[in-house]
Amino acid sequence: MRQLHVVAITSDGKSLLLAGSAKGAKATHRVAVDKRLHAALAGELHTEGDDGKVERQESALTPREMQARLRAGQSVEDVARAAGVPAERVERYFAPVESERNQVIDAAQAAVVDRPRWGESARSLGDSVIANLSVVSGLNPESVGWTTRRRQDGYWVVRLEFIARGRRRVAEWEWEPHERVATPLDHLATTIGYVEPRSRARARATASRSRSAAARRTTPRKAAARAATRKSTARKATTRKSTARKGAPRTTARKGAGKKTTARKATRTSTARKAAARKTASRRATSRKTAGFRTSAKRTTGGRRTTGRR
Repeated sequence: MRQLHVVAITSDGKSLLLAGSAKGAKATHRVAVDKRLHAALAGELHTEGDDGKVERQESALTPREMQARLRAGQSVEDVARAAGVPAERVERYFAPVESERNQVIDAAQAAVVDRPRWGESARSLGDSVIANLSVVSGLNPESVGWTTRRRQDGYWVVRLEFIARGRRRVAEWEWEPHERVATPLDHLATTIGYVEPRSRARARATASRSRSAAARRTTPRKAAARAATRKSTARKATTRKSTARKGAPRTTARKGAGKKTTARKATRTSTARKAAARKTASRRATSRKTAGFRTSAKRTTGGRRTTGRR
């Protein structure tokens, strides 16, 4: 099959002039610029099959449905797979969608985040993110990227991704095009998309200094009270330890010694009593013997006297 190249277009714009070579100066063929040509360029016309026959490749999705899926965050390959058409056919619908998504990201970055009880941020969302990312430890600058997708309710979700310390972090904001308000959807989005105003920072610093001054005034008193409490507790603990270590054993020893002394005294008293009793018995026995001897002597002497008289 011979290949032709476009070399010009007619003055009325209704036909294309073709030649056998790209550098051909003289056109040899003419093609009308009609609906069939536009459909062919859009990939909606018949395609050539493997056997050389012309077949029509129908798409399961309309161009509007393809763009809706692209706005929702699906990739070109996913949409082409769902439509059953080549990815090149979907790419021609992706360019306007990509431009729209970039406009949404720019508009959201220009908005100012308003935090409850904090007020509006001192900087826009984009500038606040840049300022807060500059102090993030272990940030990989090349990993920072913005994307967006459109939900079925018409609101957009603006997404920030970055890697810090080897961990992927994600922050999302809800963007309403008509109200032009960016609302954080998670804690990271609340903190990273906000810069505290100077007035609030000064007020917070003043309150912090006041609390510090009050703490310094009350610190000596509290320190003295805590020191007195610690001393009292230490004394009580020392008394308890002294009683536990010394008091109880000594009392027991004294009680034991008292019992031993009492037993010794009782033994000595009993021994003394027994010795006194033995002495008394011995004296009595000696007295009895002496008395008997005297009685016998008297009797003998008397007898002798009687015999002499005779």
